[in-house]
Amino acid sequence: MQTTKICYAFRTPSAYGQYLADAGFDYLSLANNHSNGFGAQGITATAGNLDELNIKYSGIENRFETAILKKNGVRYGFVSFAPNLAAVKLNDYAKFKKLIRKTKQKTDIVIVMFHGGAEGKQAEHLPFDTEIFYGENRGNVVEFARLAVDSGADVVFGQGAHVTRAVELYHDRFISYSGGNFATYGISGIAPIFKIITDKQGRFVSGNIIPITQVGDKIPKIDPEKTVIERIIYLNHSDFPNGNGLDVSPGGDITRR
Repeated sequence: MQTTKICYAFRTPSAYGQYLADAGFDYLSLANNHSNGFGAQGITATAGNLDELNIKYSGIENRFETAILKKNGVRYGFVSFAPNLAAVKLNDYAKFKKLIRKTKQKTDIVIVMFHGGAEGKQAEHLPFDTEIFYGENRGNVVEFARLAVDSGADVVFGQGAHVTRAVELYHDRFISYSGGNFATYGISGIAPIFKIITDKQGRFVSGNIIPITQVGDKIPKIDPEKTVIERIIYLNHSDFPNGNGLDVSPGGDITRR
C-alpha cells in the first residue's frame, strides 16, 4: 500500500515585496506555520528583501524577535508569535511576557501579532482552551492575548484560523482573535480590515471595520454586503454572551460598550 504525504511549500517571488511597499505596509509579521518552509536561507532572503523596502518585521526566534518603528512622533513596538518552528513561541509564556515588557519600556505603543489556534470553518468560535490541530499545540489564544495585554501590549491582532473570529476589549485594549484570510481565498472568502484608534497610552478609543470579500478572481474587494461585519457581530454575541466590552454597528463602527 502506498501513502502520499502532502507538503505545502509557499514561496512568493521577492519582486512581489514591492507591492507591499506600494500598498503602504510599515511592518510585517514573519511568525506563522510556514515561517521555516525554506529554512534559514529563506528567512534571511525575506529579511533582506524587507530591509531594502524599509519595511520592519519580527517574529523569528533568536534572530528577529522585536521591531521598533517611529512614525509621526510615536514609537511603535512590534512583537509577533506563533507556536511553530523558527517562530518566537506563542506557548513560551515566560519568554513572550519578557519580550513584550522589554519592548514596552522602549516604546509608546506595543502591537502584538500572533498566528495561533485551530483552522477551518469549525474554528470560528473561541474554545477558551488550548487548541490542538494536526496533533500540534496551537495555543490557548484567549489566555495568550490577555496575558500579552497584562504584559504591556496595547493592541493584539490574531491570525491563523483562516476564518474571522470575535473581538474583545480587555483592560481597555483591543484584541482581534483572527482576521481571516485577506489576500488568499479562505474558508469563507471574507475578511476585515481593522482601523483602530488609541490614545497615547494605548487605550482603545474607537475603531472601524472595512469589510473585504474575495470572489471569482479572488482579488480582495470592498464588500457592499458587509458580510464580515455581520459575522463578527454574531461571533461577539455567541462567544461573549456576557459582553466583550465593545459594540460593533452594522456599518462597522467599533465603540466601547
